[in-house]
Amino acid sequence: MVYDGIGARAKFAILFALNREFIFGDGFFHNFVALANPPHSPKILAPITPWISVIISRPSSFAVEPPLSTLVLTDDEVERCNDAIQIYSRGALFFRSQQPALSAHFLSNQHLNYATPENFIDNLINSIPGVP
Repeated sequence: MVYDGIGARAKFAILFALNREFIFGDGFFHNFVALANPPHSPKILAPITPWISVIISRPSSFAVEPPLSTLVLTDDEVERCNDAIQIYSRGALFFRSQQPALSAHFLSNQHLNYATPENFIDNLINSIPGVP
């Protein structure tokens, strides 16, 4: 479903953390809500290692170049990405050495999501070069 929704027609960004680590969970930021139909403008933020996360997004319009961007995030930006992981996760969080403070969203024991596109992750996706 992800490949059908995004394939090679997307913007890709590699996010690097310098001092703070990305956490992992049993959920991650995405807008795939139905198994049968991928969204028109799919987007994902997935942590890969404690120092690297990846954004994959196919906005409704975007410049083809550059196909891949890299962003070095501040400690606060990494924390905001980690907050999103806690919102989208339900029962498991994983970290290497920097244990996160558990948020009320995670402690609700539900896979939640952002109610509107006015959030840090969507704003970060919209800041990728070539995304209007």
